[in-house]
Amino acid sequence: MLLFIAAFQTDRLMIEWVRSLQGIWIERIGDAGYVLGGGASLVAISGLFVVAGYARANPVWLQAGLRGWAAHAVTAVLVQSLKHGIGRPRPRLHRDEEFFTGPGLESGLDSFPSGHASASFAVATVVAKHCPALAWPAYALAGYTSLTRVFRGSHFVSDVVAGIVLGIVVGILASTPAREWGAMLRQVLLSGTPWLVVVCAVLWLAILPSPGMLATGMLAGAGALVLLARWKAIGDGQ
Repeated sequence: MLLFIAAFQTDRLMIEWVRSLQGIWIERIGDAGYVLGGGASLVAISGLFVVAGYARANPVWLQAGLRGWAAHAVTAVLVQSLKHGIGRPRPRLHRDEEFFTGPGLESGLDSFPSGHASASFAVATVVAKHCPALAWPAYALAGYTSLTRVFRGSHFVSDVVAGIVLGIVVGILASTPAREWGAMLRQVLLSGTPWLVVVCAVLWLAILPSPGMLATGMLAGAGALVLLARWKAIGDGQ
């Protein structure tokens, strides 16, 4: 909950800062992220794993591709349901009195959560689960895609954070046997949440003129959680 509070607090100031940026390079970076995290690109990436799995008789790659498709499909359904059920205006249409407008199908009222962020992290999580050697590149590309959604002015920070969380959860469920869902979700929650809190806290400190004790406390708390997660991982022999 604290994570989302921090993200919502940074939304308006982050968008104002993004709007102040000028240069063709901003547009190109944003366009690259839009294409990379788009449906066609993600379907193609999973398809490459399927083709490679068949060609090399590698069941792990094959499962990565098939489950990547499944995670992408489930994420798309959930995201569209949430987008049009919540009805949050895009940054360009946002007004103080209209934070959420409620259910509807109007264009521009579909900001929360970010579809690119959720789909990218869903596929990245599946890839990381089946091919650990590709975990960092997969998450790096998904993270790049997510950041560009903010820099492009298409989403608020909280939209992207929600999309990342949703995508990771769907990716875990798609790539893990049902009997292991509980343990896997607890592990990811323990290890991943502190890093998301750190990112939100750093953004808060960077853009707020007087961040106060809350952001400082978030950084301290997140650091403690990171150390705790690392200590537990060492204790478990990971």
